[in-house]
Amino acid sequence: ALFSGLSVDEVCEAWLTLQCQRIGQVEAGLLLIGTDQGAFVPAAIWPGRQHDVQYLAPVAETALEQQRGVLVDGAEIDARGSIAAYPVETEGEAGAVVVLHLLPASRTALPDALQDLAISVGWIESLLWRRKTELDRRRVEDTRIALGILSMAQEQPRFRSACMAVVNELATELQAERVSVGLDR
Repeated sequence: ALFSGLSVDEVCEAWLTLQCQRIGQVEAGLLLIGTDQGAFVPAAIWPGRQHDVQYLAPVAETALEQQRGVLVDGAEIDARGSIAAYPVETEGEAGAVVVLHLLPASRTALPDALQDLAISVGWIESLLWRRKTELDRRRVEDTRIALGILSMAQEQPRFRSACMAVVNELATELQAERVSVGLDR
């Protein structure tokens, strides 16, 4: 696979760089990815993290609120050219949004650029699905461990032995040197 062996951040950086170079005449690019808490944080900035792209945030917010691609004349936000934003959805919810600041010279190529962007977000959608699958796998594993510990505790005839069983099983599952139970009266 094209991006195999790379971290999420590396995939995002490589993908955004590839898009900006393919489209050409891109002043700046921003890829925001949603967190478990519902916030969107920068996963990639083009041409680099030191580049100020805060002016792209309002357009990203608009695309996320409207749940569709948007195109804004740069003059509306004191920038020359156009700003294009496209949300990336999984299961009907936005999981990411890509925003590109396109220079005026690229106006004639704008429809093709936006179409290419809409097609290529499949890479980011795939990344979001992989991330969700991994999170679900961890949740299932955590649930398995918790149910195993509860089952082991329930098998014990006395409270003290149940506590010992819980502590020992937690130490084994979590590979911890010390585990303790505290009681509050």
